[in-house]
Amino acid sequence: MRRLALLMIAVTLVATGCSSRAPKRPMATAPPVSAPPVSSDRMDVSGKWAGKWIGYGIVDIPRNEDATAELYQRGSHGYGRIIFDGAQAAESVPISLRRGGLTGARVQFDLSGSSLTMKHELGGQGFAIDFKVDGDRMVGRMRNTDKPLRVVLERVQPLLGQSPNLKALRWQATDQLEHGLERDWQHPDVYGDTLAFLQYTSGSTGTPKGVV
Repeated sequence: MRRLALLMIAVTLVATGCSSRAPKRPMATAPPVSAPPVSSDRMDVSGKWAGKWIGYGIVDIPRNEDATAELYQRGSHGYGRIIFDGAQAAESVPISLRRGGLTGARVQFDLSGSSLTMKHELGGQGFAIDFKVDGDRMVGRMRNTDKPLRVVLERVQPLLGQSPNLKALRWQATDQLEHGLERDWQHPDVYGDTLAFLQYTSGSTGTPKGVV
């Protein structure tokens, strides 16, 4: 009977966790691992750029012509288009740009720090330009050309950002006007210093080129 009582006490101690073993130490937990911070100062080259390409034409005649680019950036990569004006007879310009004419050549680019590499790889007639970007200006050199070819581009700033007076004006997109407004139009008073509205387009493509 005494043995049975001692056995019941031992079973009760084990069941309630009251044993003579040393208490368990709490498990050490590793500090949380945080993701590396994402750089917020990455350069963004999206937008329109305009400038010059400097190279050589036929019989080594120096050329200094207009160049434009429109770029769209996604992270450290992007795509866009670059156009060399007057490049049809320029031997130092890659054939894909010469044949591109007014539409130029489609490009992809990689951006690392201030270095931008622009490539065109369609049709087996590719080219690559290595640019150094400094704020709103980039200067590049064409790879693998018989004669040196440089490209200097500057970011095209919106007119509203250049002039505070333009921001104060009321702007209305003509393709968003309501139908029927012409019935309420009244002839304005016109004087010698009245500002005229002038919109001109490209003679070959019909694309609007400017508004005064």
